[in-house]
Amino acid sequence: MNKLYVFIIRLLLGILIGVTIMRIFRPEADSVYVIGFGSLLVCLAYGLEYIRKRKSSD
Repeated sequence: MNKLYVFIIRLLLGILIGVTIMRIFRPEADSVYVIGFGSLLVCLAYGLEYIRKRKSSD
């Protein structure tokens, strides 16, 4: 799968899950926090993929 497609899928899922989690635990949170949390989830997905690939190549 193209890396752009993977990024778009992760971005959409990060936003969707970020909105869901923030609305459950912090319903009064601003949209800036929701976007930040979604971005954090996407960054964590790429970070965990990097760690997984690094361990499998050892």
